Amino acid sequence: PAPTTMKPLIHLVGQAPGNVVALIQRGDVVDSALFLDGEARAAPPAAVDEIAELSWPDGEARSIELPGLGWYRMVGQPGDGDEIL
Repeated sequence: PAPTTMKPLIHLVGQAPGNVVALIQRGDVVDSALFLDGEARAAPPAAVDEIAELSWPDGEARSIELPGLGWYRMVGQPGDGDEIL
């Protein structure tokens, strides 16, 4: 979907504190969220840049270090022309 047709990722419910989610469209991170205890905010720019630099086509989980956040186990989940991590 177009970025303007979706709710921001910070409005996702049921995410555990510490989770990071990013929406990638055509290779660009267009939205992100870092879930904290009881709140969510956009992921830090350095973490978003690290996610954007990687390729996520295979659906395989991998461990990556997100600057300022630490190590994360991440996987790409294909969407309708998008990738959601």
